[in-house]
Parts: sequence; C-alpha cells; structure tokens
Amino acid sequence: TAGGSVSNASENVFADNKAKEGSVPTPSKGYEFIKWTADQDVTLTDGTNIAKDQAITMDQIKQIVVTKNISFTAHFGVLPKLSIMKSADKTEYKVGDTINYVLTVGQTVKNVEARNVVITDQLSDANIIKYDENSFKVSLNDNDITSQADIVVRENDFEIKTHQNIDDKDNIVVTYSAAALNPIEKLVNTAKATCENSKAEAIAETKFTISIIADAPNTGLMTNNSEDASVETDINFNLIIAGAAVAVFFTTVYLPSYQK
Repeated sequence: TAGGSVSNASENVFADNKAKEGSVPTPSKGYEFIKWTADQDVTLTDGTNIAKDQAITMDQIKQIVVTKNISFTAHFGVLPKLSIMKSADKTEYKVGDTINYVLTVGQTVKNVEARNVVITDQLSDANIIKYDENSFKVSLNDNDITSQADIVVRENDFEIKTHQNIDDKDNIVVTYSAAALNPIEKLVNTAKATCENSKAEAIAETKFTISIIADAPNTGLMTNNSEDASVETDINFNLIIAGAAVAVFFTTVYLPSYQK
C-alpha cells in the first residue's frame, strides 16, 4: 500500500480459529496509519459483524471467524503540515504600553486535515509582560470560536485547545493583548502549533522578539526667552516620572529687570 508497509503480508489459519499472528503497519516518513479494512463482511467470535470496507482493528481481525480467504488493506494517509506566524503591532515598547499580538495557524498540505489543533506560546523571561486573559479571541475563517476553545493562561505561557480540524483552505487566528511590565532588551516568544495526527513533520514553530524600554525620567524647564522679560516672570517646571503620575509645579520667581 502506498505510504507504508506491513510486517506480515499473508498468513494461513485453520478453521478452528486459533490465535492469529496478525500484522503491524508501519507508515513511511510523512504518512500516518489510518485504519485496516476487509474485502468482505466478517463476523467475530463474539458474533459482532463488521461490514466490508468498514474500519477494523487488529485485535478484531484476530477474532474473525475464518471460513474463506480474506484480504485486509492497511490504509495510510499523508501527514498534515502546520504553519504558524506571529506578529505584534510594534517591535519596541515602553513600560506601561499595551502589546497587541496576532497568531495565525494554517495547514499547508492539499486535501489533508490536521485534527484537533493546539496552540501554545512560551516566553523566554518571566515578569516582563502580563497577559490580559479577557482579551483572548480565537477565530476560524473569520468566525468567532472562542467559546468552543479551552484557553489556559499562565504567568509565562498559554495553551489553546481549539477542538478544530483544519485543511489547506482554513486558518485559525488568535488575537490577545498584554501589558509591558518591565524593561528587557529582547523578549522571545516561542509559539507552536500541533495537532492530534501530528508528528515531527507536522509541528510548526515560530519565534517572535520584542524589546521593552524604560520610559526614562524626563525633566523640562519652560522659560520665558523674551528679551523684554518683566521683573516678575512665571516659570513652569514639569517633572515627569516613568510609570508614575505626572506632577506639575508652578513657581513664581523674580528676575532682575534689564534694558536692551
């Protein structure tokens, strides 16, 4: 069968239906084993009937009452291959900013389905950003499926079980936001997409990096630069401290008068 091989191509059994050796399917690289089928209706020792071309397990095959030759086919399918992209509205933020993220997951193999897609994201450092748990939104082809997904958000990572199957025509998009708490030169987000029928070939991973800078204290002195300055002049001192409230002090000072 295309896509794999079986350990035992044929087997002779007697009418007394003693234990059968069976066969083990081994998929080729890039394929998965899907099911066995029989070329005719079969009956098990417990009386269960399984129709031709209906999925049958190897345990059931070993219980078949054999009255004539039966052929079984091992079915293999191409593995899905997931893709994932991550972006944010900027790459550099200041402490206190809101970071808006977008994750997009797809499946790139034509006519192949990735089953039960799961999305995870891991941060390289803790206590740098804080996820807004209420901001997470999951959509499939622009349809909101947030209520159908299981979303677990932790301090340094999150996991989204979408419970969705996607083929090459579908996209799952996740949007969410986080607050920038502390400065860091490089915060690496490692996002992954996996699925129920995935192996190494199907897992997608992407790394996205942002930087967060401290909003450095900045003092500004506003002066009257007019050459006609009067004896009494108001000068405003604006003291701005990052991450704190803005304090504005209004002070009156007296300057000596002068002539041009």
